[in-house]
Amino acid sequence: MRVGALVERPPSAARSPGFRASARRTRRVGTASTGGAPVPDRERIRVARSAGSAGGPFQDFGIIGMSGRRDPLPRHDHHPMTIHFRRVFGDRKPVIGMVHLGALPGSPLHDRARGIDGLVEDAAKDLDALQAAGFDAVLFGNENDRPYELDVDRASTAAMAHVVGRLRDRITVPFGVNLLWDPISTIAAAAATGADFVREVFTGAYASDMGPWTPDVGKAVRYRDRLGRPDLAMLYNVSAEFAWSLDRRPLPDRARSAVFSSIPDAVLVSGRITGEAAALSDLEAVKAALPAVPVLANTGVRHDTVADVMRVADGCVVGSSLKVDGDTWNAVDPARADEFMRLARAARGGE
Repeated sequence: MRVGALVERPPSAARSPGFRASARRTRRVGTASTGGAPVPDRERIRVARSAGSAGGPFQDFGIIGMSGRRDPLPRHDHHPMTIHFRRVFGDRKPVIGMVHLGALPGSPLHDRARGIDGLVEDAAKDLDALQAAGFDAVLFGNENDRPYELDVDRASTAAMAHVVGRLRDRITVPFGVNLLWDPISTIAAAAATGADFVREVFTGAYASDMGPWTPDVGKAVRYRDRLGRPDLAMLYNVSAEFAWSLDRRPLPDRARSAVFSSIPDAVLVSGRITGEAAALSDLEAVKAALPAVPVLANTGVRHDTVADVMRVADGCVVGSSLKVDGDTWNAVDPARADEFMRLARAARGGE
């Protein structure tokens, strides 16, 4: 059986070395499949992949319908399924390590005595520990900016972009940003820093600790494109922490609907709060509903659960388990980070 995805080079491709490399690979495949005829830059080409090839976990394009029958995934001109995800993370299941920044200026917990330089110093140590341990990517987040906001202060956005900018020369792996809990600020910081991906709650309606929570995914995706970053990989958290979904559809149905309506590059499944694991049954149910879409565990993955999580999920985001004493607010413990990646590699087949 042969399956395929539509690929269209975005207008910003000329400025993105990573995408140019991906596009060169895509054009070679496209030329082979069209008998050697050249493919115009703006022409969509079909990349065919046989089910038996080494294409990773996202070959079998299809979606489980309510009847249990597999229906074709919708094709979106601006969302070739998994293309951005593959470009950033490759075909293996990524393990993404969190760099939790200290509280940013304007936040009640900000350490004014240490200031921005202190934030950069601490983040650099965590970044170095994660990269030395072999994490596939890192994600910069503002988990310390409590109480959380749904409309993040501009100073926080600018401060995160400044901190990440000062670390750019040290970053050797793909990186993302997340300004909790604001999709627009997150995308702005990503555009400013050249991030490869973002994570946020982009869809749904929730009652939360921060009040009514109704993100506008249409506005967010259009903002991303307006900033010239259609290549930015979008990771959608479909089970928001610190909140209760007002949408009473089962989680797999909400996730499946979000894929159809809101074109994520990956779907994330979370526990109820930071550091708390998503139920393995939730991961299994969402992955069963979305066999062609990357589904990642977003919270609470531990050393003693990573093998079970990676058996089901297409990757994971991990933070608290890597910290000194497993405490979210502590620094990354290099020994814990090393051991976690050893276990994750074993779960991925030894590598």
